[in-house]
Amino acid sequence: MRYIAVKNVVPGMIAAKDVYSNNGKLLVRQSETFSITLARNILDSGVSSILIEDRRVNDVRIEELIEPTLKFELYGILKSIYENLGVVQKLWKDVNRQEQLAGFKEIVDAKAATDVMGRIINEIDVISDMKNVNFDKEIILVESNDLNEYLYLHVLNVTILSIAMGKIMKFPKTILMLVAQAAAFHDLGIVYVPKEILMKNGRLTAEEYGHVKTHVEMTAKILQAAKGAVHSHVMTTINQHHENVGGTGYPAGLKDNQIHAFAKIISICNVYEALTAKRPWREAFMPHSAIEYVLAGAGDLFDYNFVKSFTHLIPAYPKGIMVEINTGEKGCVINPNKGVVARPVVRMFYGKDGRELPDLPEYDLSKPEHQTKMITKILND
Repeated sequence: MRYIAVKNVVPGMIAAKDVYSNNGKLLVRQSETFSITLARNILDSGVSSILIEDRRVNDVRIEELIEPTLKFELYGILKSIYENLGVVQKLWKDVNRQEQLAGFKEIVDAKAATDVMGRIINEIDVISDMKNVNFDKEIILVESNDLNEYLYLHVLNVTILSIAMGKIMKFPKTILMLVAQAAAFHDLGIVYVPKEILMKNGRLTAEEYGHVKTHVEMTAKILQAAKGAVHSHVMTTINQHHENVGGTGYPAGLKDNQIHAFAKIISICNVYEALTAKRPWREAFMPHSAIEYVLAGAGDLFDYNFVKSFTHLIPAYPKGIMVEINTGEKGCVINPNKGVVARPVVRMFYGKDGRELPDLPEYDLSKPEHQTKMITKILND
């Protein structure tokens, strides 16, 4: 199986996996044959790429680390919490008013979300225990072109990434639960930032950026009023998830070891997810571009050791994507070589002359004999 852009699907292609909308609706079943109408419906739903069967990569199977049903269950719970906070915010503009704090207590009951996150952690536990924490299965984030859904999907994806990163770093389950809670609730206060600022198509002014930065304080106030005690590590993480190891972050300008380990995890996952999502002012970054940004920020924005762990989790070139290399040959990534940045194994479909290669040669770009070869383009067909 391999990926293809939905806009390039042609009638007769076969779905290699179930296709879901961003809210969990099943759009296409595995093994279903595509028609023009079916492909158009998927595109209208906001899904940009899907997995199709291809005889040249019949042996390449892409399995999700986390079952889609679990992801969408958590999505529904988080969306409900964030939406209801928005309703309360519209009723009472002052976050310090007792009426609003009482409203928060009824809304931010973390039990349901925590139950699902626990099941996600259990699922990852089973997989990683068999594979010694080297995930063979892939983290597939939920995407959507609906900008109104961005906040909920962002929080969901950051939570999934943070849990998996904590597992890569061999955190025990009790600690992973705290990381998951901090990730799930890190942006609660964003409901206090005016929508016209969040959706602005252009660079923010200093005053607008100041509004955005207040979401950290607002999140802390909401959680202080929430039902049940919030662990001190979760509160610290939420207060620090926009701090940078070089001291250029906010709200306190903390550096290096002043920043909580959980906050260092969420900081990386938060930025990576934001880059790979479509925003009003730009298109989504491809994974390799987002990984390059994270790598470039090591030592200044992000802790180097945490960045290294992240590269073992998210490959620059995921399994199943089509690429072109500098020789002019084109093929499909069959092994991302996680941890070896931007040097996957590629099975070549077409030679430099554009003709199909019958023997389908494979290049492991991490090997010395192929080090002069490099990926120059991501292909959508």
